[in-house]
Amino acid sequence: MTTLELNKQYDVLISGAGPCGATLAIFLGKHGISTLLIDSEDQVLDIPRAVGMCDEGSRILNAAGVFTHQPVDFVDIAATYFTNKAAESVFHFEMDLLINNERMQRTFYQPQLEQSLRASLERFDCVTFSPSTELKHFTDADGKVTVELDQSGVARSVVCRYLVACDGASSVIRKSLGIGFGGKTYQQDWLIIDVGKNPVDSDEIFFSIDPARPGITLPLPLGRRRWEFVVKKDDDVADLCKEESLSKMLSPWGDFKQMELERKAIYSFHARVAQQYTAGNVFLAGDAAHITPPFAGQGMMAGLRDAHNLSWKLAGVIKGQLHGTVLNSYDRERIPHSKQIIVFAQIIGKFVLPQNWLGAAVRDAVIKMATWAGLYSKNTGAKMNKIPNHINGGLLRNFLIRKLKGTGVWFPQYRLASDGVTNACDAWMDESFHIVSWQHSGENSLSDRNAQRWSALGGKFLNIGKDDSQYLIDESGRYADYFKKYNTLVIRPDKFVVLCCQQDQLDKKLGGYLDRICPPI
Repeated sequence: MTTLELNKQYDVLISGAGPCGATLAIFLGKHGISTLLIDSEDQVLDIPRAVGMCDEGSRILNAAGVFTHQPVDFVDIAATYFTNKAAESVFHFEMDLLINNERMQRTFYQPQLEQSLRASLERFDCVTFSPSTELKHFTDADGKVTVELDQSGVARSVVCRYLVACDGASSVIRKSLGIGFGGKTYQQDWLIIDVGKNPVDSDEIFFSIDPARPGITLPLPLGRRRWEFVVKKDDDVADLCKEESLSKMLSPWGDFKQMELERKAIYSFHARVAQQYTAGNVFLAGDAAHITPPFAGQGMMAGLRDAHNLSWKLAGVIKGQLHGTVLNSYDRERIPHSKQIIVFAQIIGKFVLPQNWLGAAVRDAVIKMATWAGLYSKNTGAKMNKIPNHINGGLLRNFLIRKLKGTGVWFPQYRLASDGVTNACDAWMDESFHIVSWQHSGENSLSDRNAQRWSALGGKFLNIGKDDSQYLIDESGRYADYFKKYNTLVIRPDKFVVLCCQQDQLDKKLGGYLDRICPPI
């Protein structure tokens, strides 16, 4: 990897080296794709912005191999509490659990995470990272994109097959394409406060639902803590940001002077989705494609999902393994899910934000009704069920397809063992298509023609069983339940299940799937 010399041509150019852009570059690097990653900044911004990572984000970054090359510190969140004016909990979610072998919710320090992502890029000779480099202009014509760059004050021109905009909510590329960015900006400012010395040792998130001043506080790793408070309509922002005001707001937590203030900022929340994520050979990802209110901690996660979804499709098309029409599925799969996550965050926001007695009274009544109905108990808490990662479009359509066919959702990740070595399932797979079989060997079910096509696609096999040494052993016993209806699956590189069938149906169903996604051989 180099930060100085640029080639004249790359397969993919990514503009923006934030978490989404860097993760996309890592996955492309794993596929061996010639990639140029640029960023207008010289260094990682030394301020935390995103702070929450759900199980899906952890699974994606683990698949990218990020944490094995430069460790990242996390705080594992045990619960999320909603507290009243007296700081008493009136409702809480239990979060001390694993989903797909990953923590349901963790917090992180974004500058450290971004340093780890950039260090991870150094594994790949096919990836070039150029900081202090700004995209000035691009032209998409004749099956290629010509990009004019300013690299530390020097004009450069490169050609790429595909350009990916990871350049943030104010994306220059999206605006140049004239793509609409519909949605709304909340008519409500928030004050964010980050401190370097956390005055309270806790692993919980606290939402204050006091109408007088709704807010949130959560622990960050490396001894840090964040607070976010609603800025009221009658607040004087300048006064609110003064030390005496900050000290008063944080007084329930300790002595403000001992907390080492790192940042204070006023900002607004947005809920917006681009009209389309694809235009010719140009793609939008991350904040350039969507911006999400922070109440569900899903903003950065949505960008990681984009990167995982798009990377294998670009790689397969560039290598000639996949038909170019596969790229059309990026919009179909990511736009509906992006919108669903935004609605989910907005619902949580409505729960937190009421600033008048009527709205708060309605919300409090809903909490009491949930308790009376047995849906919530202070002893056990409620279970957080966010909208899971899927590719099936609308919520109803996803529900029906998931129930009837079992496809379009992530393959669950449990632990598998072989020769005394035990690992989460993803550790036994790389970024390839896989036929996953239960108690049989999938390779024995394919005709010579489909075996040849599967090999040309780079497809592999993962055979799971109960106790036979020829299989990876289902140590947890949970795959035995999962495979009760079907004993054979086909899984995409991003771990989505695209076919479920019995062993004797595999050859026919796989042939039909390959007809749809692969060029003829």
